[in-house]
Amino acid sequence: MPQELKTFIEAHFFQLWLLSLGWVVVAFTFKFFWHRSKGRFFDDPSTSTLVFSETFASGRSLKSWRTRLGGASNCLKVMLTHDRLFIRPFFPFLILGPDIDLVHSIPLTNIESVGQKSGVFLKSIRIRFRMPDGESREIDIMSKKTRQFEDALSEAIRKRK
Repeated sequence: MPQELKTFIEAHFFQLWLLSLGWVVVAFTFKFFWHRSKGRFFDDPSTSTLVFSETFASGRSLKSWRTRLGGASNCLKVMLTHDRLFIRPFFPFLILGPDIDLVHSIPLTNIESVGQKSGVFLKSIRIRFRMPDGESREIDIMSKKTRQFEDALSEAIRKRK
């Protein structure tokens, strides 16, 4: 690294750091309002309608190789009512949720199958469902209450059909 550049960085480190931080804040703010304008976010259902709820679940979408590698670790909210399954990261990770295909409000009638998938360290619940456009998707949810979640989801689906 040239000495002049090194001297400049040392002399202006704080300003460069603030500029970098500002860029990240602007990018996340833009992304948040972009997704919100496209209707990709939704409010939590009323607590009186919840059959199951977990705040610190993990998961990943199986939509593409990028979403398979990515995912959410201990930052997903999974909420189940009598007619819908809601999956989304909580803020600020919510901003990245649509990019990793982890923001869904799924009618129970669109769920095609639910099954356990055993991994090396953890069991997950694989949910196969239809999107509004008819495309099938799969999501793996790693819950700390796996048995409760699977039972509640299976029961809600059975009652719905």
